[in-house]
Amino acid sequence: MISTELKSLARNTARVLIAGLPGVSDDFPTGILSKSEQRSAREVIVLSVQDNDIEKQVERYNAEVCVDLFKRFVLHHQCEKLYIGGLARIPFLVAYGVFLRNVSNITYFDKMHGSTDWRILDNEDVNIQLSNTESLPKADENGNVGLAVGLSTPILQDQLPFEFKNNTAILSSTTLVERNLVLNQENLQRLSSSLLATIDVLSRDPKVRRIHLFLSVQSSLAIEIGRKFQEGIHKTWVIHNFNGNEGHYEWALELSGKGVEIYD
Repeated sequence: MISTELKSLARNTARVLIAGLPGVSDDFPTGILSKSEQRSAREVIVLSVQDNDIEKQVERYNAEVCVDLFKRFVLHHQCEKLYIGGLARIPFLVAYGVFLRNVSNITYFDKMHGSTDWRILDNEDVNIQLSNTESLPKADENGNVGLAVGLSTPILQDQLPFEFKNNTAILSSTTLVERNLVLNQENLQRLSSSLLATIDVLSRDPKVRRIHLFLSVQSSLAIEIGRKFQEGIHKTWVIHNFNGNEGHYEWALELSGKGVEIYD
């Protein structure tokens, strides 16, 4: 006989894993859940496709948008708690965050760098903040402006595409820069809100048409940043992908409420 508590958990706790990198396991890290949640949580929903072909990943993401995947298969039947995390390229992680704009009670988990372990962000809040965002760049003649956020690794001006070297604000942590820097969920949300405030200011500038994001951040923060996207209020977001082997940004996604497309 299943207890009322377990029935409630089965009905109200959802699990989502984003698996968008070739060779990455698509097994949900069950160990991050409590024992009762392990026995009773909903079936795992795996998002994205493990392929190096960016066009295939774009096609899959837009198909997931089209079927309203989150509403129909994740948040259905009064979902009250959502575990979400995973590994994918930064532009897609930001895009998946858009799915969560109106979702509450999210619990993020991250894979720890250099380890096979996953963990939820329940460490002490050490109040990591973004460096000074008061001095913002001006849009170029085409209305493009850039924001670079280097929390996992530093972002250097020389790594930026040539056309963005002089119109991109480079932000970092006020303390240190390292992978898995933020291990507290409230701190994570404040960082995304801080970046949102800067994006809001740029979006109010009539000369700005597109805001280009260059992000070196952990997966959970990339998703949380995507939650802040407000179509119709923000200028168009373009999220760039960094090729670590080549040392430069090689492609980007343009984001809208209807999906993503490869930025040309």
